[in-house]
Amino acid sequence: MTSLDQTTSALSSESATQAATRWRWVLAGALCLFSACSEDLHSQQQKTATGDPLWVAIAQNSGWFDSTTELVPIGRYDAGEWERPWPENFDTGSIASIDSNGDLSSNRSVLPPIDYSDPEHIRIDAPLQWHYFSLAGQVNTLTVMDLALQRARCQHQWVLHTDAGKMSVIEEPFRITGVAFNRRVEVVSADFGIPNLGSVQDSLGLMRNGQTRTDEDFRNFFWLGFYRLEDGSIFGVVTDIARRGERYKVVAVHGDQGQVAIDVNGGDC
Repeated sequence: MTSLDQTTSALSSESATQAATRWRWVLAGALCLFSACSEDLHSQQQKTATGDPLWVAIAQNSGWFDSTTELVPIGRYDAGEWERPWPENFDTGSIASIDSNGDLSSNRSVLPPIDYSDPEHIRIDAPLQWHYFSLAGQVNTLTVMDLALQRARCQHQWVLHTDAGKMSVIEEPFRITGVAFNRRVEVVSADFGIPNLGSVQDSLGLMRNGQTRTDEDFRNFFWLGFYRLEDGSIFGVVTDIARRGERYKVVAVHGDQGQVAIDVNGGDC
């Protein structure tokens, strides 16, 4: 990958300040695809007060031959509403058009959130510090080091590489290890906090079906935990797995019912 610093250095040969600023702004959107953005990532200050939006991310190992825990942000809770802060997975295709002068116009719909307010210091518009929770009760603090592209089966997805090594996966061959938040949250025990878990699962259509992943009707799911918001409401994070792909869901729990607040494609073919 080409770093954002290298891109900025390449632009420095332009003598006009206005032209350099314009090129930095355009190239940052298109070429951040190839950028680790590490210096900008480290310089950003993250807010962690309980009044700030709560980000939720899936934690997974980066690949068979890498030793990095990476995060895929899937949801953000702000002012009582759930929203999507991160772009959808995308297939191979154009990320920027090029005119006859070589100018680039980036397709921002496939780019992660980037703060362009200061063209001299372009920043990733996402948390840099995360709290990781595993099914085994492990809690770690993760620091974002790089922005990268990762394969998601037959698609591509943006991920945040962290300073943590590999974690224990839930089930091979899937790489999911747990869930992470930009600040600490209260963990809710399913045994005591979700007494009607079976009914919640039924209301969501979650099922375990088929013997192997090669079966056409194969389905499986794993809860990555239940958590309580400041207003007392409970939500869960679940991965819903089918033969050809999987989905990540944030579920608001109300008694014996579950309502899907966020539904994200985790990768399919």
